[in-house]
Amino acid sequence: MISISRRTKKQISHLIVGSVGLGIAVISILTVAWGVSVIKTAPDIEEIQFPEVALTSFLYDAEGNELSSFSGEASGIYIPLSEIPIMMQQAVIAIEDARFYEHNGIDLVKIGKAMLINIESGSFSTGGTTITQQLVKRMIPAGNSWRRKVQEQYLAVQLEKLYSKDTILEYYLNTVGLSHGLNGVEAAANYYFGKSVNKLSLSEQVSIVAIIERPTYYDPITNPENNWRAVESILVAMEKQGYITEKEREVALQNPPYEAIQKVHEAQDSTEVRSYFVDEVYKEVLEDLQTERGLSELEAIRLMYSGGLQIYTTLDGTMQSIVERYMNDKSFYPNIDKYSLEYEVQFKALEGTSDHQSLSIVVSGEEEMREVIETKKKEWGITKNEQIQSESILLRPEPQAAFIVTDYRTGYIKALYGGRGEKVNLGFNYATQAKRQVGDLLMPLAVYAPALDINICTEETVLKDEAIEISLDNGSIYIPKNKDGIYSEKQMSIKEALANSVNTIACRVLYEGVGYDTSYDYLQRFGMKSLVEEDKTCALAIGATTNGVTVLELNAAYSTIANEGVYIKPTTYVKVVDAQGNILLDHSSESIMDKRSRVVIKEETAHQLTDMLQYAMSQETAMSEYFDSKEVAGKINSGKTKDILFSGYTPYLAATIWSGYSNPEYIDVHEGYEVKLWGSIMSEINKASIAE
Repeated sequence: MISISRRTKKQISHLIVGSVGLGIAVISILTVAWGVSVIKTAPDIEEIQFPEVALTSFLYDAEGNELSSFSGEASGIYIPLSEIPIMMQQAVIAIEDARFYEHNGIDLVKIGKAMLINIESGSFSTGGTTITQQLVKRMIPAGNSWRRKVQEQYLAVQLEKLYSKDTILEYYLNTVGLSHGLNGVEAAANYYFGKSVNKLSLSEQVSIVAIIERPTYYDPITNPENNWRAVESILVAMEKQGYITEKEREVALQNPPYEAIQKVHEAQDSTEVRSYFVDEVYKEVLEDLQTERGLSELEAIRLMYSGGLQIYTTLDGTMQSIVERYMNDKSFYPNIDKYSLEYEVQFKALEGTSDHQSLSIVVSGEEEMREVIETKKKEWGITKNEQIQSESILLRPEPQAAFIVTDYRTGYIKALYGGRGEKVNLGFNYATQAKRQVGDLLMPLAVYAPALDINICTEETVLKDEAIEISLDNGSIYIPKNKDGIYSEKQMSIKEALANSVNTIACRVLYEGVGYDTSYDYLQRFGMKSLVEEDKTCALAIGATTNGVTVLELNAAYSTIANEGVYIKPTTYVKVVDAQGNILLDHSSESIMDKRSRVVIKEETAHQLTDMLQYAMSQETAMSEYFDSKEVAGKINSGKTKDILFSGYTPYLAATIWSGYSNPEYIDVHEGYEVKLWGSIMSEINKASIAE
């Protein structure tokens, strides 16, 4: 056996210790060098921006009440820390970062505890991150490497040198993800409870805080039991850290918030479809952001859905409620068993490819609807429900209807009704999109407005109702007829001719006096956008145009007469303000005259037309039930027609009603329901306005 001397053993021992020491020193130097290189390559904290908050845009009615909102997949509402309840702040600190106000961005104590737990459990699931580190993670590109983790810790320390603890906490609470695409506690409070965060109880506040750790798992709508267990743990932590008393914890535990959350959630589901008015606000603001602010369509959409805009609309809530109540009342409409059916289906064809089919038809009711859909499915090769990927059914009553009310002094749309029956977001709006033949209602605009304005006649000018011959461009002769096919052979004033919708006299004034070009020009100035050159014919006198006119355009034209000859472009909003308080778009009264108005006819012409339209109403006995003869001026589309129309105005307000089949056809029995609806609505609005 070989013997090793004591001296040799000592030398070997020194050698081992020296080697280990050298190894440790080398590792330490390399670690420090690596750490320095990692820190050197870290982003400059002063150049890093806080993560952008996708802010919800809100719409308000004319009284300042919240009307609706636009938000994308991620949405938030930024509020200062002072508006976030102190107990909610403490709940976040208690569960996420107990030493938040003590550390410098990284918590070495928390990191040490996390390492011990991970070693004991054999996993690395427990982290030691602080609130500041969590915020830094959202400020730089994602990554899970050790290099990235070291950089996060370094940047957290640097961030706390730049910003106060309160600023960091404020931004954290406004950007933290809280399920359903919600960013921040205020957006979450509005979504889950339908109220601001500063109005929440302690249990409600903590139920939101509980979501932070695992948003899906602790979602209070889909997983209330999981959320409640987390709430219990957070309340215990708050009590241990001295933020609440035992009594406060017990009271909070006696008031689980989930019934309230479910009620709000159900209400949100039932009101998910936006109103016709809100749809129009969206379209108008989107267009104006492009034309007036120079944004691209994509930029405008992003701003609408995540820019935190404050959109102050023109809607009068009282007027809108009155309009909807009457327009939805089936008793006013003809008892006709007809419904328009819009059906769409996306399905997997038998050969495995995806296919899409749609159907638009009029049916007698739900039974026929089901029969038609089943028949069509078989034709399209849909034999099993499993083939259907998505489908939509929209069944709406016929005849359809639309109504609009504006303040003619400003062009502000105060109420809007776009159609009967079920609605879909950005669906077809009969008030703003349906171009229909307006018949007699074009007569004052195309014939008598220019005739009076250029002194061809006065309202008392007398002409004879008789057959006249009009030469057409193709060399043929056109002989206009009255709706009843009879020429009375009577002399009558222009005022009487308009009241009785006498086509022969209107055509004579247009053909022999005004001229087609002049009439066309006046109609364009009245706001008729869909006219074409082919419309320059005598047909303008009887309201026949190539493309038709919308209810919105027609109402704006009659508003021009009411507004003493000044046209003001209709609008759905007063102003749009960005998240910083800057006015982006302005339709306020101070700016409206320069930007949105033009003189169409002389003031005296407008007064004469109003007198003529008041006289026309005095001949309508149905209207006398609602207004005195001098309180309303307007015109009805008389006789057998495919488009039932009435446009008129009272002091300060103009309103137009339309009704007809979605696919134009004659309505044989209507018994003047347009006058009854218009009169009922406007008389109640008038009474409500006086009461205010």
